[in-house]
Amino acid sequence: MFRTYFLSCIWSIILTCGCSVVTAQTDDRPHVHLRIEQKEVTKGDRTFPLLLKVENFRDQIFQGFIRWEADGAFRSLKGDSLFIEVEANQQRYLALRLLPTPKANAGKNEIRFSLWDNETKTSIQETKENISLEEKVQLLIRPSQEEIIVSNNLDSIDLTLLIANNGNTSQDLELVYNFPVPINGSNSFIRQVQLFPGSDSSLTFRFLMPPSLRETNEFRVQITAVGGTSKQVLGHSNIVVKNLRSSRSYSQRDNDQAFQFHHLNNGINISRRMQGDLATYQLYGGGAVNLNKGMLALNGNLSYNTATDDFYASGTSLRYGLDNLEVEMGSINTNSEANLFGRGIKVSYKDSDDQHSYSVGIVDNQFNVLSSEQLFKRGYAIFGEAILGTNNLQKQWKSQFAFKQDPYEDLQSELFSIHLKRTISSSYSMEFRGHGALSQYHYLQRNRADGAFEFIQRGRLRSWNWSGNYFFSSNYFPGIRRGTWFVNHTMNKQFDNTASLWGSFNFANYTPKSYVFRYDYHNQNLRGEIGMRFPKWNQLTPGARLQFEQEKSDNYSVLFSTHNATKLQAVRLVEDLNWQSSNYQHAVYLSFDNGLARYPFSDRWKFQARGTLTYAFAGLQLMGNYQRGAYYLAEYLNSQYVNAQRLERLTLNASYFQNFFQDKLQTNVGIGYFGDFLGSQNPTSYANIRYALTDRIRVFLNGSWYQYSYTSNTKNQVTSIEGGLSLSFAKKQVSSKKKGRLEIVCFYDENSNDIWDEGEQPASAVTIAVNNEVFSSDMNGKVRYSMLPYGIYSIHGGLKDNWYFKNHEVSLSSGTTKLTIPLKQTGTLIGNIRYVFDEHLANDVEAKYAGIAVVVTRGDFSKHVVTDNDGNFTINLPKGKYLLQLDHTTLPELVTCENPIQEVEITNNKINKIPAFILNVQNRKIRLKRF
Repeated sequence: MFRTYFLSCIWSIILTCGCSVVTAQTDDRPHVHLRIEQKEVTKGDRTFPLLLKVENFRDQIFQGFIRWEADGAFRSLKGDSLFIEVEANQQRYLALRLLPTPKANAGKNEIRFSLWDNETKTSIQETKENISLEEKVQLLIRPSQEEIIVSNNLDSIDLTLLIANNGNTSQDLELVYNFPVPINGSNSFIRQVQLFPGSDSSLTFRFLMPPSLRETNEFRVQITAVGGTSKQVLGHSNIVVKNLRSSRSYSQRDNDQAFQFHHLNNGINISRRMQGDLATYQLYGGGAVNLNKGMLALNGNLSYNTATDDFYASGTSLRYGLDNLEVEMGSINTNSEANLFGRGIKVSYKDSDDQHSYSVGIVDNQFNVLSSEQLFKRGYAIFGEAILGTNNLQKQWKSQFAFKQDPYEDLQSELFSIHLKRTISSSYSMEFRGHGALSQYHYLQRNRADGAFEFIQRGRLRSWNWSGNYFFSSNYFPGIRRGTWFVNHTMNKQFDNTASLWGSFNFANYTPKSYVFRYDYHNQNLRGEIGMRFPKWNQLTPGARLQFEQEKSDNYSVLFSTHNATKLQAVRLVEDLNWQSSNYQHAVYLSFDNGLARYPFSDRWKFQARGTLTYAFAGLQLMGNYQRGAYYLAEYLNSQYVNAQRLERLTLNASYFQNFFQDKLQTNVGIGYFGDFLGSQNPTSYANIRYALTDRIRVFLNGSWYQYSYTSNTKNQVTSIEGGLSLSFAKKQVSSKKKGRLEIVCFYDENSNDIWDEGEQPASAVTIAVNNEVFSSDMNGKVRYSMLPYGIYSIHGGLKDNWYFKNHEVSLSSGTTKLTIPLKQTGTLIGNIRYVFDEHLANDVEAKYAGIAVVVTRGDFSKHVVTDNDGNFTINLPKGKYLLQLDHTTLPELVTCENPIQEVEITNNKINKIPAFILNVQNRKIRLKRF
């Protein structure tokens, strides 16, 4: 009985304690509850909206606030806390829009929320939320100065870059500085920098200007940022370095060049080549000079051979250009369907708008300009050309005419050609070329009319790119493609990844004929191919293509005593594989094709194969090729002619390229071997060495040795050694326009009357820009700009010790034009912007402080100034009243200006401050949810 009573007491105690615990837990549950009700993440959206739900289970009103922390990864215009008030036994929703900061990393970012009671000043609940961000690579590279003005080019030059990682991943960067000429033997330099997400850095590269750049008016340094294991280009920038002078000559820009003068070689090369007892001396190169009226250019290639004791000059011409007219004498070669070349003269003209061009000329069919042969002994040709729409990519029309006298075929012919080029749409373009010829054969007393035409089209059909080329010419057509007709079609499709699919079809037929020469042969080629490049897998890129080929010719009928044309047919499958290491240091290419071929004089199909393996590492490259079976008709017939038992060919090559002494010494060496079914055993070797004595002078030495044999019993060896000198001229571009001289003199206008009064001093070291060329006035306040093409030029500049001059325009139309510029004193204007908004009602807008523009005007004077990172701006202005207007197009969305127009009066030598421009953030529309 006592035992029963004791157990009952124990159970009573346990139940009582258990009920007490449950009651205490129930009573301690939160009377106010915070929950993340909804999270919307829109791809591509820069903001993340959250819907917060607060439930009040109390019988009295709840007042408190919500705090959030994201370790700086997110922010909101509403700050890091939000006041909230919820009625008794009610609930309330709050919308919060978060903006990621530069510190937000790719992947998951944790945000911690806490609910605070305003009465007890304690946190009553905490919760967490994760927001995932896609990886973003965004690098900003900006030079601290886009243009560097150098007053003393013997001093070192600092190139400072401001680099900001606005992405959300760390970047290990290589900054590659590329110079137009070698600096200490190298054209490029690499600097490394590491940037964490949201961080920025400045990097300064310092160098001394080499002599070749000191003489230039300006040069450009290109900076490229690459990152990652794949060395992906993440950004680039340019810095222009200008040598500041008080006097210089005009340097024409490439895109303003007349005709093709800018294509001239800018230097000369002198060499001597020995091959056995034979010596050849060669001089080639070219250059151009500016003249007061036009320009003069020379290009040439002169050689002397001891075997023939003759001088030979090809590609040699003298050109003179004045405005839009050009005259060229010497070697002339035209781009036409007729074969027109030789010694002659050509006159070209372009209209002032560079839309149409015309040319006429005469040539004598002799390549050697220095030949003692009588002019026109080999015949002659007179030609003309007109192009309408020279630079019009949408529509161009060209016509050509030629009268040609050919003593070898005893004929004279007149040729007329038209060429029409049209771009119909972004997915289709076409070209048509038509040629007609009338020939008179004097000895045969026979006339012929012949012709040719060509049609080219390119287009895009859905995701397919395609092109077609069709040509036909009659058998006696007196052009460079006589008796030819061919069809060429290609199609290809690029997929989203590295995969691609393509197909092609080619058919060509050659049946040229002549009344004088024996052109009695017929060649025909047919080829079809379809292939695919498969998606890249790891570092491997495979591909495959199926080929069909047929070659037919009757050229070899005499050798084999047959009147029938010989024919070769083949069907092949080609497999190839590209591999490149992850650090891009090693590369391997493997190609293997195999198939069946049916050779002449046989109905059987025989196996053929060919394999190629190439390996490259740094400057080393190895290549091997093995072939079994004939791939061309000439190969097979030659093997049959010499009774070769097996048709095989082996080719091996190895080359190595390496630079030394900071790229001053460049070496390239190689060896090779070639053997085939003819019994040829041909080893080869070569070596090329170049050394830069200075930035402009280089010496070079080239040597080669090879052995060749037609059969195993006949071997010949050839050794060749060539040494020479290369000299580069100062890079100076020329213009064919009439030129004059501009003289500018600056002075301090103390009384602001625009007149150089007695006692007023010249202004030295004033920075003056004539269009884009920058000068600095000398001790007498003068600037001289010579060899300047006629035209209208803008004169503008900056400040010098609070002295200022307004912009000018000057028209240069004579030998010398003078301009006097008065400098006036200025005052300093300071202003700023300020945001005003209700943090509870305003839209979530990212406040922008830098780059907001203010336009300052006074009469015909107008100048833009932009704010810095703190929203401040400063500008120096001459004395007077000015109107300031804020440019609303530079404001963020949903932001307006309360006082966009202000007026200010500037006083000399004083700081003038204006009230801040007030920027208002529009309030958002409130959408209530009722329950």
